[in-house]
Amino acid sequence: MESEILEIVEDLKKNNRNFAYFCKFTDDQRITGEETLITGTDVIEASDTSIFSKIQTETPIILSFSLVNSIFKSKAKEGLFPPVLMLNPEGTLKGRYTRSATAVHSPMKENVKDHEMEEKIIAARERIRNGEALQVVVSRDFGPFSLDPLDMVRTFLRTDRSLYVYYFKFNEYEIFGSSPENLITRDRTDLMIEPIAGTRRISIDESENEEIAKDLLSDQKELLEHRMLVDLARNDLGKISDYGTVHVERSMEIRQFSSVMHIVSQVRSKLRRDIENSEIINAVFPAGTVSGAPKDRAIRIINDLETSPRGPYAGCVGLIEPEKMDMALTIRTIYGNGNGYFVRSGAGIVKDSDPEREVDEIRMKSYSAVGGKLNEDIVN
Repeated sequence: MESEILEIVEDLKKNNRNFAYFCKFTDDQRITGEETLITGTDVIEASDTSIFSKIQTETPIILSFSLVNSIFKSKAKEGLFPPVLMLNPEGTLKGRYTRSATAVHSPMKENVKDHEMEEKIIAARERIRNGEALQVVVSRDFGPFSLDPLDMVRTFLRTDRSLYVYYFKFNEYEIFGSSPENLITRDRTDLMIEPIAGTRRISIDESENEEIAKDLLSDQKELLEHRMLVDLARNDLGKISDYGTVHVERSMEIRQFSSVMHIVSQVRSKLRRDIENSEIINAVFPAGTVSGAPKDRAIRIINDLETSPRGPYAGCVGLIEPEKMDMALTIRTIYGNGNGYFVRSGAGIVKDSDPEREVDEIRMKSYSAVGGKLNEDIVN
């Protein structure tokens, strides 16, 4: 099945129009998706979330990792994308998409050495062992690639099993991806975060995947990391929620995607009456799963170790209106600003992390976004 709305997106792109295509798959099997296409002319750039006060109707937003500079004392490198991008909506179209193709499990090339990344992981691990943080997510980028965004988005829609598929074009800024994770979802007073931590490659043999899942759920390092990030999500929601309403509704479930499986939990709460959307974002941004814990210290270590700005990686994209918000975490995401396309991925480092294994995880995650293109990008 082809998306009729995506055909409209193709015409918009040909005519260099600004748009935001956002599809959320709402069922447990991630088969049926609710599509939204918003068009507009004016793109607004900002350095913080105060601009949210101007939002009166459903509005598409891109938040880059550098938004942390308006929230924390620790600073992140700026570049590629501004902290906040907002498209002033002029037209909205809704649709429904049903995935009919079988999920495609794409094998990745075997481990590729990345000595520079291993050294950064070792440095992060030592700082954790010295007590500076409990966990730090260290990332790197791959690219530039020459890609057809619409071809990629069609593939994500048909054969992936992600929670979100999206393609936003705001002037020269483009971002498209297939994210398995949200930053935050709000429906009036209901708040929900689904932290993902714990990763394994999947096999084309389903019986083998059962064993891989059992191994993942018995890996103490992965379980420690996951529990830590669930606790961080609970703490983030606790800042803005009614007392006693924060709870874990679903705990440590396995979800499979095109080339990896993850451990996923779900944390819910009830929003306090006096809290605005900007305050919600400031309370939960960035996700602990892409920064670390405690966040302020993790951001400081990230800035020390990562040589290039993260741009929109580890930020979010989504739709905001006065009492609703659905923000996809920008992982498994490709982005560019006119000079080719990039993908970036990270791994959560704790005191017992194995650098070679973490490098492999970073490649796995990037591969799940760009597939065979990554196999051409061999790191020596």
